[in-house]
Amino acid sequence: MQKYSFFLFSLFFTASPVVIYAASPTITVSPDNSTVTYEGGTINGALVQNGNIKKLVVKGTEINNGSTTLSKGSAISLGGVNGADKYNNNYGNLEVEVDKNTSITATVAANIAGIYVRTDTVDSLAKVTSGASINLTNTSSFPQAVWIENRGGSGELNLTQDSDITVTGRGSIAAGISAKDNALIVNKGNLTLNGDFGILISAMAATANVTSTGNITTNGLSNVGISVNATGVDSIDTPAIQASGKITIGQDTAGAIVNGGSGSKGISLTTANKERGSIIYNDEQNSIRVNVGSNSAYLSALSAGIYSINTGGGSNYITAITKSIDMFGDNSVAIIADNKGGATGNIQIKTVGDVNISGGNTVGIKANNSNTQGTTVIDYTGNISITGSSASNLSSNIGIDSTTMGAISMVNVRGSINIDSDKAVGVSSVVTNTGASSILFGDINKAERSSLNIKSLGNSDANKLIGLFAQSNGLGNTSLIQVSYADQLKVSGESETTTISANGAKSSSAMVSVMNANVISATSTKGNATAIAAKTINLGDGSAAVVVWEVEEVIASSIEGKAIAIDVASVNNSGASVSIIDTKLVRANSTDGVAIHAVSTVGDNVVSLVGDTTIQGGTGSNGAGINLTSSTGNITVNNIGGTITSDNDLAVITNGDATRNSTDILNMGKIIGYVTLKGGNVTVNNEQDGLFSLQDFGADGNAKGISTSTIGTDGKGVFNNRGIVAFGDKNFIGSNINTTTNAVIQVGTFNNAGIIDLTTNSSARANTAVHSNYIGNTLTINGNYVSEGGQLIVNTLIGKDDRVDGKSDQLIVNGDISTGAGGATLVTIRPTQDSINALITNPDHGIKIVEVNGISSSDAFVLNSPVLAGRYEYILSQPEDDPTNYSWYLSNKAKAGWTESYYNLNPSIGAYLSNQTAATEMFKMSLFDRLTTNNGASDDAEQNFLWFRTKMTHEGHRSASNALSNRSRTYMAQMGGDLAVLKLEKGYLHLGVMAGYGDHKNTSTSRTTRTKAEGKVKGYNAGGYATYFANRDTQTGLYIDTWTEMNWFRNKVEGKGQLATQHYNSNVWSSSIEVGYGLPISNNKQYEWLITPQQQFIYNLYDADNQHDKNGLIVTANKASGLVSRTGIRLHGRGIQKSMLEPFLEANWIHSTARNQLKFNGENEHDGLPRNRYEAKIGVQGNINNKWSLSGEVGGVWGENQYNAYQAQINVNYHF
Repeated sequence: MQKYSFFLFSLFFTASPVVIYAASPTITVSPDNSTVTYEGGTINGALVQNGNIKKLVVKGTEINNGSTTLSKGSAISLGGVNGADKYNNNYGNLEVEVDKNTSITATVAANIAGIYVRTDTVDSLAKVTSGASINLTNTSSFPQAVWIENRGGSGELNLTQDSDITVTGRGSIAAGISAKDNALIVNKGNLTLNGDFGILISAMAATANVTSTGNITTNGLSNVGISVNATGVDSIDTPAIQASGKITIGQDTAGAIVNGGSGSKGISLTTANKERGSIIYNDEQNSIRVNVGSNSAYLSALSAGIYSINTGGGSNYITAITKSIDMFGDNSVAIIADNKGGATGNIQIKTVGDVNISGGNTVGIKANNSNTQGTTVIDYTGNISITGSSASNLSSNIGIDSTTMGAISMVNVRGSINIDSDKAVGVSSVVTNTGASSILFGDINKAERSSLNIKSLGNSDANKLIGLFAQSNGLGNTSLIQVSYADQLKVSGESETTTISANGAKSSSAMVSVMNANVISATSTKGNATAIAAKTINLGDGSAAVVVWEVEEVIASSIEGKAIAIDVASVNNSGASVSIIDTKLVRANSTDGVAIHAVSTVGDNVVSLVGDTTIQGGTGSNGAGINLTSSTGNITVNNIGGTITSDNDLAVITNGDATRNSTDILNMGKIIGYVTLKGGNVTVNNEQDGLFSLQDFGADGNAKGISTSTIGTDGKGVFNNRGIVAFGDKNFIGSNINTTTNAVIQVGTFNNAGIIDLTTNSSARANTAVHSNYIGNTLTINGNYVSEGGQLIVNTLIGKDDRVDGKSDQLIVNGDISTGAGGATLVTIRPTQDSINALITNPDHGIKIVEVNGISSSDAFVLNSPVLAGRYEYILSQPEDDPTNYSWYLSNKAKAGWTESYYNLNPSIGAYLSNQTAATEMFKMSLFDRLTTNNGASDDAEQNFLWFRTKMTHEGHRSASNALSNRSRTYMAQMGGDLAVLKLEKGYLHLGVMAGYGDHKNTSTSRTTRTKAEGKVKGYNAGGYATYFANRDTQTGLYIDTWTEMNWFRNKVEGKGQLATQHYNSNVWSSSIEVGYGLPISNNKQYEWLITPQQQFIYNLYDADNQHDKNGLIVTANKASGLVSRTGIRLHGRGIQKSMLEPFLEANWIHSTARNQLKFNGENEHDGLPRNRYEAKIGVQGNINNKWSLSGEVGGVWGENQYNAYQAQINVNYHF
């Protein structure tokens, strides 16, 4: 190697004069003169090499052009004649290396380049590697920091991480390559451009690749951070840009925002490649920032953060992982990819990071694919925020826009989109020729909820705001919008608003699926508002469908326009459908608002609701919960668990053809209001869990009117009720409760196997009490009624008061009534609290419950349970004296031909009376009920006794003037014992105590209606006795027996028709004296017979609580106290010498002075217990051993009122 001074080298190796300064660098030349190295020193001028030099190396040299003007202005140049526009210079491969210790500075008023390399040799390589600090300034021309030209081959530029370049001037290029074949740029340094129309990194070749990791900053108009232009006709490779680091277009070094230029771009790729071009920006810590500015001369040009266009028919791939892309200014796009010129080229944009835009006519991410068979995919994760312009000509803004002529347009969004603009679309995916489009909004993996919020700036009411819009094209394709796990999607403004819209053009399908979201809402003050829309048009197999699953609210609201929450239309296609699953509310809040609107001109129209979902329409004459139309197809509404209603109470309206389709409504939830179902073959199935809640408060939702539902327009509609038809609760709120409620169902046939509830307060249907409700509600069926079982529930005022002589809610049937296989309708009568204890004196057969204006089968209606009010029971029947009257009436008159009782009494009367009698009879006893024999003729009077007895009685009689039949069963157990036996001269006095338990049950049956009531009595007693025997033998001679006892009872009355079980207490104090005398009447050595005349008096003092039960029966004035006498004779046989079985027989006459009556609602009724009863007993007694004895007996009692009682008793004695 030879070393020369810069002066000598210049004389021999330069073609132009050079200014020479002191401190020259050391120059080293390779032996073959192909490589020259400059090291150290300073060059005040240009370092120019050509001729045979192939490689130039600069190390630690300071190069400063100063005020020197060079025609090409290059500080360092290699190859081609510096300053001469000469081409086809065959220099071969050229290379420049500049290290990090070198600095290049030039401030001149001419075209300048910091480093310049030029060769035009075919297939040659021009290469620059630099880590130098370059600072170029030119106020009038086009400074270029590093520039490589190769018209015959390739170029390669490497800027190391130590490179720091600042260029000031118009049309600046910090680093650029213009090459025929390949341009490769690798930038790791920091680049700054101060000037207009500049590019920091520029690559122009058939194929170009740029990799940049340093920071890029520009200040000026129409600048580009990284630009690749690979549009040559031979472009067959894949030009690519890979970048990271901060890219700022239009920001000064202090970070303040300044005016950039309209048409500025952060990264730009232009190619005519038949394969693909790609941009990759991967730096989640840094941002791309473009400030477009407001210079009016450049407002129409497009500015972009990342821009890629392929005009050669190939594909376009962009991957951007950033902290954010920030755009400031009008006509700007954060990311744009544009394809044209071919058939199959695809666009794929994958972006992670936020997008922030301020300006009018802007787009966050845009893909425009004009290739006829290409696929476009945008995958975005991040948050897009756009603040629009108030200028009317700059009002349009779009979050994500995908437009393709090809096969597929797909947009996936995870994150949020927020746009403030007078005309905006959140996400648009459109196929303009033939293909499918889709928008997938939200994270199906539930990592984070996505959201969309678009609101107007309030400057215009003529534009539209749309949240998500997708359009497909052509038969077999689908426009799909799927929202998953989203927070909220809201669109609001003065103009027309639509939150989600899927459009299927040219026979394609449209489908919207929203799953697990909080709120989908569209709000407008002056225009129409639609939350979700799916529409398809033209002949074909396309369909329109909406599925909403687990969403809190879908709401459309408008003040001056019309709101539709879900709008589905299938015009000349195969059908429309809406499915709502577990969604709390679908709401249209406006005049004429419709919650679900669906039209199908050819195919079927189906709406399905599943789960706890409320569908609520708006006010106005055309508002509705659901509005369905089908010209030739079938209409179906399946409501499984949902609620359908509207502010104007028009829950469902259908418009079907009377001859070409059918309409089917399945209700297993709630329909509140009324329905208008037009068309032929209309069927409503109100199933077991279904509620049809009738109300009509008019278009404004305030004026109470007659709810009229139309089931078919041809008089052949069918309503099958297996659920509940009732009046809505709103009918009975506030002042509405003071007016009657009426409803009409226009139908051909009403088949009732469910419940028709005409009562007020229908939400409290529990059978708990007489109801403080109003009466007079009516349901009119303009058609035939078929009873298939089921129930009819009405409020009824029973009895006569100051207003009416009995009145009830009514079912009115203007057709015929028949009884089907399900049997009679069970009628439940609910007496109101105003019902009083009175006979129905209404001359018109009683209280009308069912008005029949046709004919009625005689078994169509029966009472569900007995109607008990006060002291009477009421029956439901048709007039027996008027065969032309088929209506049904409630009356307490007994059936014709019944002579013993003209009216039907409440059977509870018999139960109360039987309970009273049981209390006085349960523990009644005589001496021989306690005493048994011991060892035949004996001296047992001087012995102590312990005794136990148990008794069972079955009894029957008639009470209440033979109107009631009573049967009862009484069981008791009692025991006692002597405390002392006192000898009084020849006799003995026994003093003892006793206690017992008893249980009684009776059944009271109305003889006219066979209705039953049950009475129950359970009680305890305790008392004492004193018995005197005149001699030592208890069986002979005089005895006097006295006892007194206190009895406490717990009573109960219940039965069918009783609204509640009645519990009450009673007690009886009873005292008795009995006298008898035993006389032997025959004997022999082994056996004798004795006869014992007896007389007993028992006085009962009875007391019980007054009662007022839930059925209005008032029980007072018990009359069970009184004297009971028994006159009888006992015939007894016994052994004389030894113990043996001893038979006995008793006959008694029992007389009672007690009235055994109670007052029921002020009128007396008597128990059937006769004043005179006749009793017979037969039994046997014997000794077990000399201590124990046992007796057993059976007997009967008879009297008037068909009184009969049969009893059995066992008695055990212990003698000591």
